[in-house]
Amino acid sequence: AVLPDSLPGLWPKDDSGVKLSDMYKWFDGTHSYQEQTEPGYPAEARPIPKVDFNLVKKAVAKAVEGGALWLVFGNDSVLGETPTDLQLDPDASLHRPPEQLKAIEFLPSSLPGAWSNDAEPTATVAGIYAEIKAKNGRPWPAKQFLDMLNAAIGQGFMRRANGSGPISSLQHDGDVELIIKAEAPKPIEPTPIVPGRRASTLALLNAAEVQDFADQIHVLTKSLAGSDLQIEVRVSVKEKSGANLEEASAVLHGVKTGWRF
Repeated sequence: AVLPDSLPGLWPKDDSGVKLSDMYKWFDGTHSYQEQTEPGYPAEARPIPKVDFNLVKKAVAKAVEGGALWLVFGNDSVLGETPTDLQLDPDASLHRPPEQLKAIEFLPSSLPGAWSNDAEPTATVAGIYAEIKAKNGRPWPAKQFLDMLNAAIGQGFMRRANGSGPISSLQHDGDVELIIKAEAPKPIEPTPIVPGRRASTLALLNAAEVQDFADQIHVLTKSLAGSDLQIEVRVSVKEKSGANLEEASAVLHGVKTGWRF
């Protein structure tokens, strides 16, 4: 009952969010939400019954714990975890859950203020978190930030400068230094055709043709069932095209470890 889709006309359509104190008022017995009964027809006002604020508070806490609402209070940012009573302050703001961060959003191309200008850029966990907070205008949910940061480390986008193991806490691991190593992995060489295997002719595909090929993979796999299908792929671009090869390499590496320009 407290989610944005359940209270149209009261929740803002953008990501500005609402204060918990305002949500308490919505359930004071004097407010209505706007129900769209038929496409193209004006919405109809539906009264919201009066509910004790403690029940509303419990519903909000459950929604935050379940990842359906995002709570921000000061520097605290909670999503997918149970908020504390202190965090469930009337001045806390509630938002729709943010989109999941991507590994490339941790790199210097996306967060130049967090990384050094060295040949092998370095940054701290706290510095990366602070830049993401500044870029998005509010502190990011800690659990989602740490999960994605550890995923980026596991995929090889960066590594710990010292020590090992996952980053488990902003409070205790904020000073952990991360580094992007300059050495490139060995390029993936074409697999030689060994006796007993057959290969197609080579083909140069543009992006649209690659998509067409992907759409036909299931047909190809079916016709070649049991034959240990392997596919060799190389991406090439014009030099001095202005392309962001670092970001592109991160995308390729996310698909296949070691794949890059």
